[in-house]
Amino acid sequence: MEREEDKGLHPDMTLGARIERLREDEFVGRSFELRFFTDYLTRLPERNERILSVYGTGGMGKTVLLERFRAIAAGRGALYVQVDLRQVRRGPEQIAALTFAQLPPDTGATLGGSGAGVRDGASTGGEATLEPAYAEDTASDAALANRFAARLNRLAASRRMVLAFDHYEEIGSLDDWLRETVLPKLHANMLVVIAGRFSLEGPWRLPPWRKLAVALSVSEWSYDEAMDYLARCGVTEEAACDRLWLRTLGHPLSLAMATATYLDNRAGYGSLYPPAALPDRLDTQVEELVRHWLQEAQDDELRELVMAASIARTFQQESLILLIGRDVPSSLFDRLVRLSFVERGAGGWRMHELVRETVRHSFRERFPERFRQYVRSAVRSLRGRIAAGLRQGRDISEEAAELLGQIGNPILRAHFRHSRASRNYWETIGPHNAADAETYIRRRIDSARDSVVRCSDPETGKLFRFSLSAVQSLLPLHHIDVRELIRLGDGRALRLLRCPRGETVGLAAAVPIRSSTLPYLKQAPLSRAYFAAVSATANDALHDGGFFLYATDVIDYENEELRSDIVRLKLSQMMSGTVLLASPPHVPYFAEAYRSLGFAPVPGAEHADYDAATLTPTYRLDTRGAAMLAFLDRVCDYPDLISGDRSDEDESAAFAAAAGDDTKAHWTGERARSDTGFGTTVGGSAAVSLTPREQEVADLLTEGHTNAEIAAELYMSVAAVKKHVNSMLHKHGLRNRTQLAKALTAARPLRKPPD
Repeated sequence: MEREEDKGLHPDMTLGARIERLREDEFVGRSFELRFFTDYLTRLPERNERILSVYGTGGMGKTVLLERFRAIAAGRGALYVQVDLRQVRRGPEQIAALTFAQLPPDTGATLGGSGAGVRDGASTGGEATLEPAYAEDTASDAALANRFAARLNRLAASRRMVLAFDHYEEIGSLDDWLRETVLPKLHANMLVVIAGRFSLEGPWRLPPWRKLAVALSVSEWSYDEAMDYLARCGVTEEAACDRLWLRTLGHPLSLAMATATYLDNRAGYGSLYPPAALPDRLDTQVEELVRHWLQEAQDDELRELVMAASIARTFQQESLILLIGRDVPSSLFDRLVRLSFVERGAGGWRMHELVRETVRHSFRERFPERFRQYVRSAVRSLRGRIAAGLRQGRDISEEAAELLGQIGNPILRAHFRHSRASRNYWETIGPHNAADAETYIRRRIDSARDSVVRCSDPETGKLFRFSLSAVQSLLPLHHIDVRELIRLGDGRALRLLRCPRGETVGLAAAVPIRSSTLPYLKQAPLSRAYFAAVSATANDALHDGGFFLYATDVIDYENEELRSDIVRLKLSQMMSGTVLLASPPHVPYFAEAYRSLGFAPVPGAEHADYDAATLTPTYRLDTRGAAMLAFLDRVCDYPDLISGDRSDEDESAAFAAAAGDDTKAHWTGERARSDTGFGTTVGGSAAVSLTPREQEVADLLTEGHTNAEIAAELYMSVAAVKKHVNSMLHKHGLRNRTQLAKALTAARPLRKPPD
């Protein structure tokens, strides 16, 4: 066991000193915030701002951060005073009392004048007292503010001072008294820190306050910071660390609770405690987290709306009305979007991701039928909006992203879970910046390192961990000839990803497929295998704007923001309504990403162009016209959410019509046979039409796979596999799985080569 001396805890230390030392030992991260505060405190005379607004949703560790501010202030000789506004229940006099209890003696100074009011706590044993005479004092709030400011200013005149207010969301009506009556009177040698769940809004955004205040947002810990915290807590097992990180997304309070639970359970198992059991054991903390976050939503009406808002990643007042089937008054919606864990984003509002997941989990457990009803309603609404968008020719990427992120397969949901807002931007590459692209490739080669990409499915808690060696991470760049791709693409083939500082942090290459680029595509590594495998007719069919995706690369695959940029770029390409071809390295991270996005391997289009040894498939995705809906339905695979509706083919025809196609065959049975060459016959009868998803199930079924194995291979639920098998049994007029397998196997000779 570690000795106290080794930890800096000496026998003669007071209990308070021991607590402070332990706090220092457990404090991790926040280096930017600490530097920010230190810089402002040190250079205060040079600054115009005098108010530091520290804000972040519940559980981010704002109070702990303020304690570090206190230590920094003390180290620089500044006086630090902090008021916890949760303790203020009576009025401004209590703020004064709590403040004065922390001040050094000021001989003869009281707030109430001659002997009455709130006396200096230091002269009464360290406690602020409200004397009876104060109740009879008729001094106005303005007079109280004058005396309060005068007492603080006498101290600030001789030494720098920090006046901090924690839990500012509890200030209520006293906000006006503090802002308009007290703060204007304070000495310029004083820095005011206001910490709460919300940034300063309303009157604080008006002149002159907006020029006097600077905002400091407190967010989740980074992966490295979380690992530092876990190491200090004694958690070093890599599997456990990954699961704790992915379960909490670096949210400090959630991570602290999860770690405590893990350590408590590990104590009973010793070193044999199985990390795989961790997600289920953490579920006991969900309700406590929900209660913590919903402290802001005081009434049942608002809490019910929070639960409804957790269904979708993005919501609006109108979408909530459609979802719950009744009116949502504007006053209620305004209260919802003012919650600290709700923020405005593209297309509407969204909840903090961990809050959303936690509330959603609680909703599903407590009200399963209502939860299912809401999800069902959201899916139908999204599908309808997508169909209408296709018919109108407008961008449907937001609706598609919502659908894929909520209902898609586990890997897809995991990627969308970790797809966060990014400050980076893509720019096209031409002769003017070709050198930047070439420099980026050289820098990637020189700085390549092994990486581990971690993500998890919020619905199932399943962890995905992809290892990329330095060599594997460079494979996408092997065949990139910047100058040649610029010549071929007319400004569309290459893009650079830049960070806000202008540095290049990623590169994407996609060659348009048209008659002028076919000669290159037919002989270039990676693409030549596909064009050799398909017919000339199929090549001609791609001339209407398809792309061969050669590479999408970022400087650091472990960086979630950069991976978000990849996801968003892929989504925009998929939603462009075209044919996409790709042959990523046959490495799990790259291959699984494309398969989870709905790209299908093309038979006979394999090659070994990356290393002359590894056979690598080519993938294809068609999102033209109503094929977009077929793709979304195939990837999302939500038959259990729309059970009881019309049959697959009738529904397909309806969506095809909504999207503006002339014939049902565009993506129902006839299209399925033309795309895959897989029609089946029984006893010489006409071919039975299968949907694209049914054909994928049929392929695996004839190979002898179980329903569970098929579900794992196609990223769908076992219930969905059973649904597709039952549909095929009905179409063939058969009774059991064995008969179906024989019928499907017998139909194999009818398979046609791909077009």
